[in-house]
Amino acid sequence: MPEAQGVIAEETIHRRFWSYVQAAAMRHEGLKQCVPTSLRRLCRRILAGEHDAIPEGVIRHKDGRLLFVGPDRIYWRIYCGLDFEPGPTKLVQSLLGKGDTVLDVGANFGWYTTIFARQVQNGGRVFAFEPVPAAFEQLQKNIQINNVGDRCMLNQMALGSTEGTVDLHVFEDLPLSHSSVSDLGRSSFKTFPAPLTTIDRFMESHAVKRVDFFKCDVEGAELAVFYGAADLLRHKDAPIVMFECNAETSAAVGWNPNEVIRFLRDCGYDHLFEIDDSGGVARVPFGSNLELHEKNLVAAKSKRVLASHVLARGGVSDFGRQAN
Repeated sequence: MPEAQGVIAEETIHRRFWSYVQAAAMRHEGLKQCVPTSLRRLCRRILAGEHDAIPEGVIRHKDGRLLFVGPDRIYWRIYCGLDFEPGPTKLVQSLLGKGDTVLDVGANFGWYTTIFARQVQNGGRVFAFEPVPAAFEQLQKNIQINNVGDRCMLNQMALGSTEGTVDLHVFEDLPLSHSSVSDLGRSSFKTFPAPLTTIDRFMESHAVKRVDFFKCDVEGAELAVFYGAADLLRHKDAPIVMFECNAETSAAVGWNPNEVIRFLRDCGYDHLFEIDDSGGVARVPFGSNLELHEKNLVAAKSKRVLASHVLARGGVSDFGRQAN
């Protein structure tokens, strides 16, 4: 892989300092509760610990991937040398292997897309969907700089329950990852039209015969995406599904997170797990209404669970299947 230009060195004072601060904060989580929030924010501003202090450039992550970063809150953990979402990241690295086919719906800048591409290797395929123009541009850059374009198909489109177009809202005071089909009751946003299709229609038109893993994070619109994937989800070999349940964003779009879970159950999914920060999973009952303020969940059918030592053993700790 050719060396990237403009790599932000790990030894820059600013990045090294905040890497140490973040690592210390993770080890001593309780200590920060002793310091007033206003004081912590003041210190961060004085010491350039806000996201707008992140320089535009390329980060070499600890796992070897190269990732473009810039002054957006979504990049702060990556800039500090941490995983973007540690629990789900560790889990997918252990669930996926060579030759797998993956759907990444709501790919954003490509954190998971680049992980998926490494895990499935040359024999696998990753279909990534990101409709927001600025995020799609970052996704393209990250796929190119990591030299995994041969196994990735990037699609600048939205997915839902119908075909057509949809307006997306990109908010001036929120990270790019919070873009939504809803205006979230806010007034400071820009609107972009995006082509809209369904997963079932996409798979049919591109002759995709099977999917092993399906990640969906679309800021509350997950149920519409799943409606449009009903044929896939009802199949006896349906994929493992990893998705975010967020009560606030779901309500803004018009759903309740429990409706998502009930739909998956109706499609034959009989195992549901919550992912913790270490990549472990805890079984969640399918049969009752759950308190789902904001959780990362995994749903699977019995056949997939039995075939996965990771889910069967309750997730991962310090082991994981590594891609070459």
